[in-house]
Amino acid sequence: MTTTILSTDFSLGQTPTIECDGDSLTAGTGSTANFAYPNYVQYYLPDRIVNINAIGGQTSDQIAARLGGYPINVTLTGGAFTGLANSIVLSAISEQFLSTSADTTTRVVSGNVLGIPCFITRTNSGSEVYTIQPGVASSATIPAATPFIPDLLPNTRNHINVIWAGKNDSTFTNTLANVDSIVQNLKQPRRFIVIGVLPSVNQGLGTTAYNQIIAYNATLQAAYPNNFINSTPPTTAEMAYIGYSPTSGDLIDIANGVFPANGQSQGGSTFPVSMHFDNTHLLSNGYNIIGYRVWQFILANGW
Repeated sequence: MTTTILSTDFSLGQTPTIECDGDSLTAGTGSTANFAYPNYVQYYLPDRIVNINAIGGQTSDQIAARLGGYPINVTLTGGAFTGLANSIVLSAISEQFLSTSADTTTRVVSGNVLGIPCFITRTNSGSEVYTIQPGVASSATIPAATPFIPDLLPNTRNHINVIWAGKNDSTFTNTLANVDSIVQNLKQPRRFIVIGVLPSVNQGLGTTAYNQIIAYNATLQAAYPNNFINSTPPTTAEMAYIGYSPTSGDLIDIANGVFPANGQSQGGSTFPVSMHFDNTHLLSNGYNIIGYRVWQFILANGW
């Protein structure tokens, strides 16, 4: 999750940084060398800084907390710092904002509690543990449920934010509220893009899941009519632009409302190999389509 964050002041006429926020679809799972859609945005906009703020497997609740939509309240075992070198186990955290069901990766985020610089670390060696360590010598008392403010937030709130969240939500009951919490945390003038939830290969026309996704995406578009990008299958013009020639199987999938999969055989097993890596994730061609749409949106808005 390590990213380079540079602050941008629009009033100085500097080129705005682009923050791509989300889960494994933003991280580029399935693509060659994890070449995600933000990498294509970088390709199309070589003069920009494009950052990826993504953790695979996260729900919109977790993404919203990580991006400042909701406070991350922490409770320290013992209720106080005990010195510079000591990591203290958190006995409670309001949102496991560095967690994912997908891996056991150790993640560290800097921030502050009560203005005290500190680091929160997430580890998982069979059981998940969150610890906090002060960045300066401190024996301060930290009341229960004290907000932790990640350093990421003040640096990214001025930037263009591209938010792709909700694929890992079991229902979309809270998804729009979570996205809105991220949007409302951005500074004026807010420059942001929200991307609709991507239907999986098995969530084509007529399925209950497809209908739920389309209904949610319509709600998302209605909430942000000037900031919405759909995740509908690629158009003929888009495929031509990236130099992709669809097969007859691709065209069947597109007509079915999903990014083309084509169900070809790969390595002795049947995997979708045209624009889908697996049921959920895309291959490079698929991520290129999303990156192209983000690029075109930024150009159209003069950002």
